[in-house]
Amino acid sequence: MTQKRTPFVALVFLTIFCFSGISLAANKHTALALEHVASAKVHADRTDTDQFAEDLKEALHHAEIASKLHDDRREHISTATEHIKTALELIDKKDNEKAKIHAEKAVMHMHMSFDD
Repeated sequence: MTQKRTPFVALVFLTIFCFSGISLAANKHTALALEHVASAKVHADRTDTDQFAEDLKEALHHAEIASKLHDDRREHISTATEHIKTALELIDKKDNEKAKIHAEKAVMHMHMSFDD
């Protein structure tokens, strides 16, 4: 009887392990996106436009990965991603003040994605 259950139990543990790994990867990318957006805001406050844009690009990269991995948090991560994209567009237009506002909104939504 225990020999018949062994493959089933192994499959259950393997499934749990795989899904927890995906969740950890998504959390890692969400955290990295949040870290880069927060860093971008600091550089915006210092009027370091090049580093502001570089941090936002890195945040966008991680936010897009997190969005693909996290179905349950996708709404806030997607909203944060849109704010990051808008901020990058505004930097290109030399409107750093509005870009900074969108970076702040991205930070807010990244935090909210952890609360869900």
